[in-house]
Amino acid sequence: KTFPRRTKCFVSVEEDIVLGTASVDRLWGDDTGLKYIVLTVFVSLEAHGKGIGKKLMLSVINEAKRIGAKELHVISSIYACEFYRKLGFDYLNGVKEQNKDKEYMLVKYF
Repeated sequence: KTFPRRTKCFVSVEEDIVLGTASVDRLWGDDTGLKYIVLTVFVSLEAHGKGIGKKLMLSVINEAKRIGAKELHVISSIYACEFYRKLGFDYLNGVKEQNKDKEYMLVKYF
């Protein structure tokens, strides 16, 4: 199967088992090349609470900085908003507002 190319994808593996993933890619519709988005953030239920999500997100953040991003966006469910806020993300335009899919957009500025 062919998967879409991402700027960078990070994978946490233990004993040949994937525990989590997180990717970073250019934000759709951005012509400046300075806005990026976090994609495919996933941590298996068995691995929750072990810091894997935080490590993956720190890798994504560091990669975004390395490639010169000025903004890093993430789409979040209500359940993950505080996780992202602890990593320095804030609600887009400072407003906690759901989109039509009941998700929140958060952003981190560099």
